[in-house]
Amino acid sequence: LEERINEVLQHFVGTRNYHNFTSGKAPSDASAKRFVVSFRTGGVQVINGRQYVSLQVDGQSFMIHQIRKMVGILVYILRFNKDPKPTFASAFSHAKLSVPIAPSIGLLLDRVLYKQYNEKNSH
Repeated sequence: LEERINEVLQHFVGTRNYHNFTSGKAPSDASAKRFVVSFRTGGVQVINGRQYVSLQVDGQSFMIHQIRKMVGILVYILRFNKDPKPTFASAFSHAKLSVPIAPSIGLLLDRVLYKQYNEKNSH
């Protein structure tokens, strides 16, 4: 499972147009472009018979709902055994696409790191 998750998550890495992963952004809007440095699983754990997946994303500034929609498309691909290539080609194209959003229940933001800010402003 971890290998498949990481395979799918690699499609997010790089500079992409995330207009379909937030609201109110046109495909031509330069501010819809975001850079993801890495996206991978931190492991799968079974707790009380339920599987929990830790995801680690490193990027430069995220938009409202972007990460929830990134998780939503991951779940869609895994749940319905979809080929990620055409799914991501559509999601990152200029066409408007309804990307599924993961519900906030069950998602936990563990920590936020401001690596560049901290390096730039360390004393």
